[in-house]
Amino acid sequence: FTDEPRTEGDSAEYIEVVHHGSKASNPSNQASWSTFTYVPEKNGYIRTNSSGDYIDGNDPSGEPLIFTNVIVIRTGFKGSGEYVWEKNFMVNSSGAAEIFQNGKYVQGAWSRNKEPNCRLLLTERVNKKVRELQFQRGKSFIVITNEVTEVIIK
Repeated sequence: FTDEPRTEGDSAEYIEVVHHGSKASNPSNQASWSTFTYVPEKNGYIRTNSSGDYIDGNDPSGEPLIFTNVIVIRTGFKGSGEYVWEKNFMVNSSGAAEIFQNGKYVQGAWSRNKEPNCRLLLTERVNKKVRELQFQRGKSFIVITNEVTEVIIK
């Protein structure tokens, strides 16, 4: 973990995640869409979907949760339906990742061996160098999806 804010990367103050199931030609399910809006004074992202802002139902304040790390992990799915996956849904042992911190975006990657309790390793590519990702302190939201999900960055 780090307390140093991310300064490298492209601007990413608004992220939209659009799922299409197994094929890009499938219509998207708007109920599964998410947006993440960066709030500088909170140093994190607020997630919103068709139900509204993502909140902790046990928090009486009703304030939206703030995510300091938003990561999109790309993998293959093994399952019987468009949005239903078996317990071992990550059929790959590595893949691409998109990393969002402090209103910035960098390319990343993930890897793991296929042991049941192995560690998921996330790396980032910054200035042509690859290094292990340092998470910002706070909450993280990880989207596990396939290659056809659109991630729109503004």
